[in-house]
Amino acid sequence: MKKITLESKGTLRIELNHRSFHELQEIFIEKTNDNRILAVAKNLSLEEETKPHGRPVILVSKDVLVRVKADAIGLQAEDFLSDRVLQNEDIDNGYHELYIPTEQLNTFYKQSLLPIKKRSHKCTIKPSSICHYEGE
Repeated sequence: MKKITLESKGTLRIELNHRSFHELQEIFIEKTNDNRILAVAKNLSLEEETKPHGRPVILVSKDVLVRVKADAIGLQAEDFLSDRVLQNEDIDNGYHELYIPTEQLNTFYKQSLLPIKKRSHKCTIKPSSICHYEGE
């Protein structure tokens, strides 16, 4: 069985074993796809618990009902959050700092505009902006 090691130190794998519905047949009568997924995760979790250094089994799903059912059978479940999480460098903090020479700042105050080169931070200076400059 191939496993993919994740950056978070977990592993991702396609599990084709552990399909027995025996552990859950009294709890979930219907053999829906969701319940089959829960059965695989639960059976894998039970197997890991018997190992001396067994690893935690975490079911990741966007489906809140699947996560509630997982909790009901004692299985750890988490929401898939990558579509909602921004990296720190991608979060706009609401302000940008530009360092400009004193003479450019004086021009800005006199003319209420200042030509600047395009920068990677995509910032434009407006009269209400706070500007920091070196040299004074």
